[in-house]
Amino acid sequence: MSIYRFIALLFILTLFFSLLIKPDIVLFQSDKNVTFVEFDNFKLYNITNSGIIEYIEGENAKKMRDFDIISNLFLLKKEDSFIYKIIATKATLKNDIYQFSNSHIKRSDGLNIISEHILYDSLQKIVKSDKNFIIEFYNNSIVGTNLEYFLQTNVIKANNIKANLEDIEGVK
Repeated sequence: MSIYRFIALLFILTLFFSLLIKPDIVLFQSDKNVTFVEFDNFKLYNITNSGIIEYIEGENAKKMRDFDIISNLFLLKKEDSFIYKIIATKATLKNDIYQFSNSHIKRSDGLNIISEHILYDSLQKIVKSDKNFIIEFYNNSIVGTNLEYFLQTNVIKANNIKANLEDIEGVK
């Protein structure tokens, strides 16, 4: 057998087996929805030297390859001198983006955000909603659609706004 025939046979066998056996990338893509870890009726604490900075409670949590899912979430979190209380029927976390369904976010300074669908970018500190929303702050309320709330600058962008605003002494 000449070297050319051997190389041709090797090439044909390699091609045949690569078509017959699925490549790893296909198997890798199909594993994206595999649950790696699952908890039912759980309570988790994030504790540092300064105390508890996060408390998470839920009915079910699943750790997937690229994201986490929690059903019936109750979250308390210290962040930027505020304490956030978040209640949602479903929460998904992927790449520092939180997605909440049927959610209510309360901040320790009196701010409340309620919406059917909320996205929170924890790196850019932006709350977004493509559904109807309600923002309450003391006796003030804003109702609208397509919310973008920049937490660091307190700038709100939204559509179809209806607002009831009262002046609050000492609050800016």
